Amino acid sequence: MTRIRQLLSLSSAIRRSENSLSAEVDDTVVLMSIQQGAYYSLDSIGAEIWRRLDRPMLVTELCAILKQEYDAEPTTIQRDVLALLESLDKECLIEIVPEPTAR
Repeated sequence: MTRIRQLLSLSSAIRRSENSLSAEVDDTVVLMSIQQGAYYSLDSIGAEIWRRLDRPMLVTELCAILKQEYDAEPTTIQRDVLALLESLDKECLIEIVPEPTAR
């Protein structure tokens, strides 16, 4: 079955796909896309991002959190986060969802 992909942007709300499995191994995370039937590995920063996607979150919110934790330019964080999320989306590991409601 072909999935219609939405465009991912800083204003997108995202979360882990229900069609993915994950396991932590040391400071990395190993992912499996049930839909793709393939395994993937995330480094420590990718693993931190993955952990935060256990609930719907705006990409801008995710970038703001990472900016507080890492000494990098906001544009660099945004570029790198969007690149990772595009890869995860392409492999059906995350999904774009309606904007999360107030917590």
